[in-house]
Amino acid sequence: IEEIEDHFGPDVARLVDGLDATRLLWRPSPERWGVADCCEHLIATGAAYHPRIRAALAAAPRDPARDAAEWAPTWFGRLFVHLAGPRGRALRA
Repeated sequence: IEEIEDHFGPDVARLVDGLDATRLLWRPSPERWGVADCCEHLIATGAAYHPRIRAALAAAPRDPARDAAEWAPTWFGRLFVHLAGPRGRALRA
């Protein structure tokens, strides 16, 4: 739980705090991921990608007009979020 909180903050840690080891390690089937698998994946990929993303953002040229513009997802971004969401088609991890 401490590692999850360190990486994701208190909100995510609260989601898994009440789960015992059996529930954390439970998988819907052997080839599907459970809660612990998802958290481990997010921690590992975050450790690999977050420093690169932060460096790229720090090196990006500043454009006040662009930086002040309201952000909106592209059609692909909306599709991806929909497919990955609870009502979307299952995506294999």
